Amino acid sequence: MFYSPTGYGRNLINNNFSNCIILSEIKAFAIGAHFIHPKVRTILDIGGQDTKVISLDEKGKVVKFEMNDRCSAGTGRFLEIMCKALGFEIEELNQLDLDDEVKIKISSLCTVFAESEVISLIAQGVPREEILKSIYFAIVYKVVSMLKRITVTEDLIFAGGCSSNKNLKKFLEKQLKIRVITPEESPFLGAIGAGIFGFSQVKR
Repeated sequence: MFYSPTGYGRNLINNNFSNCIILSEIKAFAIGAHFIHPKVRTILDIGGQDTKVISLDEKGKVVKFEMNDRCSAGTGRFLEIMCKALGFEIEELNQLDLDDEVKIKISSLCTVFAESEVISLIAQGVPREEILKSIYFAIVYKVVSMLKRITVTEDLIFAGGCSSNKNLKKFLEKQLKIRVITPEESPFLGAIGAGIFGFSQVKR
């Protein structure tokens, strides 16, 4: 039996099965994204627990990457907590037709402090939709600062669970001033890449 584990459970798998090769998340996303969209040069993955930005060459090889995995700032978990504070369900977000004009700003991306700011803004009577836009802006501001450290080159694919959020994509495109691509497979690019890698090893 052969395994190509990736993600947060990779070491657990490695400790229990001897016949496996550890595959990094970064390489898994690169393989998956290049397979789905061969012209991809930049990958943005906003997942539940971390955010990754990856630069690829024309052959789909990783050139450079940055990763935020020290806290939930700017991740799907951050958005989930802010939505709960606002009284929104995650499933509701795509039903909201938001413009991209931000009238207020959240000053902190620390989940605890940002949640306190949100509660304070609600108490001041600020509309929930306006607060949500400020949250999107905060996430995008964090992501763009990461992307600048690897140099953004088109085509850019937005991956991870947050890629299905149309308003977050809108804010990203405004700040980056380029088209952000979200294939149907975007939430699963890491899994696709791991599967392709595993299959290639079995065939050897």
